[in-house]
Amino acid sequence: MIGRTITRYSWMLLLTIAVASCVNDDDGDDPEVNFDQGAMLTTIGNNVIVPSFETLNNEAATLETEVSAFVGSPTESGLASVRAQYIKADKAWQRCAAFNFGPSATFATQSVLNTWPTNPTKIEDNITNGGYNLQTSSNLTASGFPALDYLLYGSAADEAAIVNRFSQEQALKDYLVDVVDIIVSVSGTTYDGWLASSSTNYLETFVQTTGTDIGSSIGLMVNEFSKEIELVKNARVGIPLGKKSLNVTRPDQVEALYSGMSVEFSVENMKGLKALFMGLGETSSTANGLFNYLEAINAQEGDGLLSNAIRDQFDLIDTRLNDIQGNLFDAVDNDFATVDAAYTEIQRLVVLVKTDMTSAMGVQITYQDNDGD
Repeated sequence: MIGRTITRYSWMLLLTIAVASCVNDDDGDDPEVNFDQGAMLTTIGNNVIVPSFETLNNEAATLETEVSAFVGSPTESGLASVRAQYIKADKAWQRCAAFNFGPSATFATQSVLNTWPTNPTKIEDNITNGGYNLQTSSNLTASGFPALDYLLYGSAADEAAIVNRFSQEQALKDYLVDVVDIIVSVSGTTYDGWLASSSTNYLETFVQTTGTDIGSSIGLMVNEFSKEIELVKNARVGIPLGKKSLNVTRPDQVEALYSGMSVEFSVENMKGLKALFMGLGETSSTANGLFNYLEAINAQEGDGLLSNAIRDQFDLIDTRLNDIQGNLFDAVDNDFATVDAAYTEIQRLVVLVKTDMTSAMGVQITYQDNDGD
């Protein structure tokens, strides 16, 4: 009887110790580490995010100048100049795509600038009928960079025919100018929202809102970082590859369908994501990003550091994307295995980030998806 009583109390004591240990090991969303989150956010904000939006703002302004010259006197050389600047501006946008919080969320920057696939029928109806408002949600598929892609590459059979259309149709000229005006306006407003000189000064808010809970800068940033990687996996590669249509390829769903720039834009997008992860801008020499945070908390992946695994996975994806020859429209049918290899590596990155990184950091995923990763 005494033995059974001692055993019962021993188990109760062990249970109490175990519960207390669990409580101590999981005492909040913010891991207990000797890491200056504010310094990391300052580096990312000043060296990655703000310069990226500044570049987008500048490239959009140059695009506006090129378009103004082209519509004033449409020529094939002028079309070539506008196309080249469109590509530069779109690539600048790809570097900003993951920053879909703060001013970007306020002004719906991602939706306004890059909702695809674009809707040629709606674009042509707008041109024919006039009276359109490109600032409404109903026109998201008829505006932004995807609409430019159609207007500059797909609105007629070849360069000469496109120039001829712009020479003959004032409504087409007006539409091109209106699309670019929206791009310039939203790019500028979003950039201004991050600056200390603006009324919002979101950069200050971003740097000061530390922690990893919902609503913190790290929480918002990691969620959008993860979501953008999933967008690359699903919308940019997976859907054209047939991952959502029982392996029936859908090449018409690629980004930048008419210019054939889908692979290049995906490569640029991934470079922007890696820059955010590393906390290293194109012109900066000091790195302090999510990579450093994972190092500080000693997050593990297999036999090594999770930070290294994610960094190396970015590099592997860059290689796999660059293995794709030509445009994605042709490659999903003619070189399925190569595109599928890129998809597989992006899928692995999703798991490393959305599952392993968020768990290590104590960040809760708040966006919804239905693909099971």
